[in-house]
Amino acid sequence: MKKRVSLPLLMAIILALILVGCGEASAKPPFSSVALNCSEQDVINEYGECEDIEVNDEGGNVYTYPCTYQEKDGNIYINFTSEGEIKNISWSYNPQSEEEYNALKSVLTDEYTKQYGNPSLTNEAGSAWNLNKFNVGLFAYALRGNYRVQVTFNAPGESANASEKNENTDSTASSLDTSGEPTEKEKTIYYKGDIAQGAGFTLAINSVDATPEFMNYADADSGYEYFFVSFELENTSGEPLETNSFFTIYADGEKCDNTLFSEPYDGVERLDTYADLEAGRKVKNYISATVPEKWNKIELVCDDGTTFSFTHIDLGTMSAVLGSSQDKIYHAGQAMKRNGMSIAVTAVVQTDYIPVGGSIYYEPDAGNHYIIIIFDITNTSSFSQRFNIVNAFDVYVDDYVSQFSWLSTEIAGELDLSNQDHVDIESGKSLSGYKVIKVPDGWQKIELVSRQGTYEITPDIVEIA
Repeated sequence: MKKRVSLPLLMAIILALILVGCGEASAKPPFSSVALNCSEQDVINEYGECEDIEVNDEGGNVYTYPCTYQEKDGNIYINFTSEGEIKNISWSYNPQSEEEYNALKSVLTDEYTKQYGNPSLTNEAGSAWNLNKFNVGLFAYALRGNYRVQVTFNAPGESANASEKNENTDSTASSLDTSGEPTEKEKTIYYKGDIAQGAGFTLAINSVDATPEFMNYADADSGYEYFFVSFELENTSGEPLETNSFFTIYADGEKCDNTLFSEPYDGVERLDTYADLEAGRKVKNYISATVPEKWNKIELVCDDGTTFSFTHIDLGTMSAVLGSSQDKIYHAGQAMKRNGMSIAVTAVVQTDYIPVGGSIYYEPDAGNHYIIIIFDITNTSSFSQRFNIVNAFDVYVDDYVSQFSWLSTEIAGELDLSNQDHVDIESGKSLSGYKVIKVPDGWQKIELVSRQGTYEITPDIVEIA
């Protein structure tokens, strides 16, 4: 049985052998502030406390932090053994287009070929440089509009081979017995980007996401979030394939309840579990489940035991941003990342008069004022989305529950966002609009609260009209 780690071991970039402050001379990736000979405490001292520490399959901790490299806002993953020694340090980024993907892959390949010579191994998954004191791996893939570039700096003795990922097996992989519980059975574990050949079917994963909020639905319960998997499934057998109980989702070994949404995800509809997939036919669908927010590993298990394994490194553009929470405060001009949307407050105006046309106008009750908030919404996900601001935020004025007012008129060339919640915002495109909140004399604070951040508006930033 080969050893498997949660973070893919191929990916490349970096490394200069330099003196670092946490021990003797050791190789340190250019995207990292720590080197291979640093301890977990050194990592915390350099980057701060990690809000969500994962545990890899060997029992070691994996620390994840935001990291900008090559002018790309990705994440750094610092992967330890159970003995507290660094296994590898990785940087990962999801390009938003094929052009960006090809450009980044080309830059990194050229740079490290110049620095380390020709790769020791190159295949469809990437390239690897096996050096004396460390290994470097470059992993890149493009699958159905999803892109990933990842580079890894491996400690001595760790493989950088770009072919190893698809050869890994796991003796504790979840297969299903008649009770529906995981059993011990050795089998191949598949990952995002792989194509699994199952018993009478093929399965490829297109995208995975995790978020506590989705479309117009109620938020997941406190401590939980929704997990989504979109896929392409082909029935290669000669018989109809029953989809009713074909998929089961496990979070850290615990079976999770499926969540049924009627809205599309990743541009596809939810799997119809009441219809069999006929022989020779294909479907592109998604399934979803409610999982704990603090999960380390999610497994998607098919009824024949075929298993796909996911960690946070696999999450896509709609997922909650690392470190996001209701307690993270944003102010006007700052962009909140929420469910693959970049939401920015661009202007705030207080007024007692909003014209509609002719002699018609809106006027608040005596002792109150209108606060007009202008928003700019950009779809940063890889698929088309709609934005419903009423479902996105809970409104509070001086800690009292409030709400947006729907005026349904044009203000300074902007439309009420509630009149635009049916508009499909294509990937990379933007939409602007306003919402109005009624406030009393002497108000001190407006809060727009979501599970992934809170906008705070105070009188000192408000323009009086």
